[in-house]
Amino acid sequence: MTFCMAAYGVSLRRRSRTKGDQGMAAKKTLSVDFYGDAKDWFGIWIANIFLTLVTLGIYSAWAKVRFKKYFYQHTYIGGRNFNYHGKPVNILIGRVIVVALISLSYVPLAQGWIFVLFLLGAPVALVMSARFNARNSSWSNVRFNFVGSIGRAYMVYLVYPGLLIVCLMGAAALLFWLVIGFDSPRLAIWALANGPMIPVVVGIVFCLYLAAVLIYVPVLQRLSQSYAANGHRFGDYQFYFDVGLGPYVAALLTATMWGIVGLLLGGAAAFVLLLPFGGALNEASGIIVGYAAFGVGFVSYRVKVRNILLNNLVLAKGQVVHRFRSSAVVSEVLVIVVTNVLAVGCTLGLMLPWAMVRYYRYMAENTFVRVSGDLDDFVGQVTDYKNSLGEAYGDFEGLDLGIGL
Repeated sequence: MTFCMAAYGVSLRRRSRTKGDQGMAAKKTLSVDFYGDAKDWFGIWIANIFLTLVTLGIYSAWAKVRFKKYFYQHTYIGGRNFNYHGKPVNILIGRVIVVALISLSYVPLAQGWIFVLFLLGAPVALVMSARFNARNSSWSNVRFNFVGSIGRAYMVYLVYPGLLIVCLMGAAALLFWLVIGFDSPRLAIWALANGPMIPVVVGIVFCLYLAAVLIYVPVLQRLSQSYAANGHRFGDYQFYFDVGLGPYVAALLTATMWGIVGLLLGGAAAFVLLLPFGGALNEASGIIVGYAAFGVGFVSYRVKVRNILLNNLVLAKGQVVHRFRSSAVVSEVLVIVVTNVLAVGCTLGLMLPWAMVRYYRYMAENTFVRVSGDLDDFVGQVTDYKNSLGEAYGDFEGLDLGIGL
């Protein structure tokens, strides 16, 4: 799976390694190393922005290819690097299609149809983009692939979410009807007769809402990750991923805890610092703190979900099984993200390349591959498969619609 092996990152605990040392070091467990440099990436990044603006966005497809090539080609496992082979023209065509559909959505008579088209076409777009990105990504000159079916994508991204929403809304409506009823007179009478009970009912409804979220989000996250992981291939090896629902529920609870901590700390700081000013400034600070708390919870959840994925992912063929491991820590990632945001904000965006390299290197250095047997034997096997298969993928690359699994 492309995004599993080409992991992101920067490290609070920098490790001194060379490509030669890493290739000889561990015969079993290999780390993912990123050798990119913020100075080099800044030159590419600033040129990409300038050319994209000058060409009114047309160059953005070439900019994306340069971005992926730089980060892929500087990411190594066992002394062998990744590469990206996508053609900018295919990306540009995909973007033209998306922009055309978005433009049509502003036409009054076409809005309803465009919405339906987006809804029904989203799973197809996801599969096409996954195939394009996988087939144009390689490690040690061997291509990845994505073979997930469109039918399964409809089930994972449309049918199952829809059924869950209907079930949760139906259960809430049934409970409301049993307790209060839907007719306005009965609701008014109940409210007058049971005034003190209203907070209790509101509390029960809120608890049920939280319970629904704890079911809905983990279920959909597990379905999505399972579909994406199990659909990827590397040469003639297949990725396998299987894990229960418990770790996702725990990840969501942990993210909620981090969000509450962020809300309390941010709220206390804003109260102390901005209390003398009062008025609109306090209101604005409340909004900022709210968004920041959500960001803290979101980052925590992403780290936990990433760890769940990589710690339960295997690459296998027959009896040969290679495993992955992620050691990313929520607190360390939060420090990196917060300091990155401050650096980028204080420099009006000029430190963004440094922030990108820093984050990418941390995630890379906290990703490991446990190879079953000798790495050279493994590379030889998948290389033989590639040579027998030829470059068949090159004739059918598909389109990149900019939607990732």
